[in-house]
Amino acid sequence: MNSFLKSWMNGGNSIMKYLSVRMKKYDLRSILNGFELDSQSLHFHSGIEIRRKSDGKVALIRMSGVRTFSMYVWPDWKGLPYPVDNPNQLS
Repeated sequence: MNSFLKSWMNGGNSIMKYLSVRMKKYDLRSILNGFELDSQSLHFHSGIEIRRKSDGKVALIRMSGVRTFSMYVWPDWKGLPYPVDNPNQLS
């Protein structure tokens, strides 16, 4: 997952909007190893948010259940911006 996220951060999988993977086990530290996570790229709402610098796309990463890794990407499949970037979308 770490290699996949690094590829996405470098512009790979540019049309991906959603990914869900069941894993045998996961360690969030290993998945995020090598990422520079600061107050601009990481927020804790209902997951971990990372922003791609090249085009501003945002991914929300959730670890749910015992072994499920999910990644949601904005702009979403409807072309809507990330809800935090557009407060009117939250209502």
